[in-house]
Amino acid sequence: MRYYLTGGIILAVIVVAVVAIIIFGGKEKNAGESIKIVFKNEAAKADIWILPETKENKATTTWGKAAVPKDKSEQKIAVNKDEGTETFIFRAIDEEDMYYEANGIALEDGFTLVFKKGNGDLPYTVETVNSEGHTVKAYFVFAAKL
Repeated sequence: MRYYLTGGIILAVIVVAVVAIIIFGGKEKNAGESIKIVFKNEAAKADIWILPETKENKATTTWGKAAVPKDKSEQKIAVNKDEGTETFIFRAIDEEDMYYEANGIALEDGFTLVFKKGNGDLPYTVETVNSEGHTVKAYFVFAAKL
């Protein structure tokens, strides 16, 4: 009987420890606060990713599920912020296997991010627009065929 009691106590301690880890354990990677923005796509039908500008995000070529799927031209989204990261990267791949990227994008809650096809000097841009509808900044978008 003593062995059953000891085994039960050990099991109870393990269960409590696991529950404590689940409840109070570390945060997920990239689990900072988020900001809400509107994304408008006026350039090309493309899957869009907007990610915190971290060394890891800039170095990888796989970004998970697209924040805005190619069948949406406008969508409200929540963009995750990493601790200590104030800027974002924009990545897109369109239906014709064109790849697009822009870095250093400053976003705030309530902003609109507009992906635009430009003129000859700047073929593509992403523009940040504040809640009053004024363009804050336009960013050059690099584009290349995959």
